[in-house]
Amino acid sequence: MSTSPAIHNLLAHEKTQRDQALTQLHSTREALNQAQSRSDQLSQHRSAYEQHWRERHTQGESSIEVMRCYNDYMNRLDMAISQQGSLLTQAEERMAHARRLVLEAELRVARTQKLLDRRQAEILQDAQRREQKMFDEQAQTLSWHAQRQAANS
Repeated sequence: MSTSPAIHNLLAHEKTQRDQALTQLHSTREALNQAQSRSDQLSQHRSAYEQHWRERHTQGESSIEVMRCYNDYMNRLDMAISQQGSLLTQAEERMAHARRLVLEAELRVARTQKLLDRRQAEILQDAQRREQKMFDEQAQTLSWHAQRQAANS
């Protein structure tokens, strides 16, 4: 007697689900890394532009029109940084969700594997009991025959 094919099918299904969750986690991690990189690039660009502006401003090259352009650009840059920050937060939330899905899938695989192992152990134990019972019956039969032969002699 072997374990039920249903348990093997369930285990295969759970492993497939886990693998899909791991693939999704990897994709989500890549998206998070890209969002973080874009956020870092925007912040670095803002710092570099601000530094460039300070150097230029100290040299006395700042007309009102230039100041307005600088302020407009910095406002747009701050808005882009804010939007990227929101995207980064969303990516972090998706990453946390993907991690939870992987953990849940891993737990289902482990539970199913444990069930399969337990069923296989039960089957082995039943086979050992049957074998022991057969040996006991054979020994009893041999003993009975030996006693009968001794009694007949």
